Amino acid sequence: MVFKAKKRLALLEKVIITFTGFVAAVVLTMILEDLFPGISTGAVKLRVNDWLTLLCFTLSTVLLPAITEEAVFRKNMIALNMKSMVLTSIFSAILFSAEQYLTPWGILLGIIWAIPLTYSYIRTQDVYIPLTAHFFGSIFGNGIDIFGLLLRLSTR
Repeated sequence: MVFKAKKRLALLEKVIITFTGFVAAVVLTMILEDLFPGISTGAVKLRVNDWLTLLCFTLSTVLLPAITEEAVFRKNMIALNMKSMVLTSIFSAILFSAEQYLTPWGILLGIIWAIPLTYSYIRTQDVYIPLTAHFFGSIFGNGIDIFGLLLRLSTR
């Protein structure tokens, strides 16, 4: 029983460290965007006009990205052997960021986001660590928007 509790605490610690790195990467990209405000990232803006689009927005910005992106871009693309790890990690980070943004500047910013998630996956060899950190990052990052949209739709 004590062993399981220690194991859970160790997993939680890894998630917190990964989450902290992910938040730091997001903050860094926000600073870079502020330093170069005239350069477009090519980010796609989603419109929310009703309850159905709010549900789709919530699923597509909170739940699905963590699951699909970590499964595809970390678990299935990164080889955990020393020979190909660097190359597959770089390729994975580029594709991950190209899914987020549509311009070279945006792709560079997306690669910054990928670094802590990729490092965590390689270090732990457990996709659930970066997946959980990514999920909580999405909740905090998009939760305010979702809550605001929920309030706006409920007052109509």
